[in-house]
Amino acid sequence: MQKGDSITMRIDTPNGEVWTAPEQILPRNQAQILVTMGKKRTGPWPPGTYKGKVALVRPGANGKKSIVLPMARSMVIPPTGDTSSSEQTTNPTP
Repeated sequence: MQKGDSITMRIDTPNGEVWTAPEQILPRNQAQILVTMGKKRTGPWPPGTYKGKVALVRPGANGKKSIVLPMARSMVIPPTGDTSSSEQTTNPTP
């Protein structure tokens, strides 16, 4: 990752809420970085599909930004009493 790259994160919840984290701009070149986001729970997670997206965005010479590394994950939380769950990984092309 290069100085000036940014990381964006988003989670879409089953009830229509969208959780986002502030854009993280890298202050220097880095081989790796750990960026997290979360939300305090006030009870059990509502059942349904949660979809997360992360993108590494790089500014171009002309000022236009481009996504250089998109990533998406989804996870299903089953209704109470159902012990099955699933996770799906996709890496969409920019």
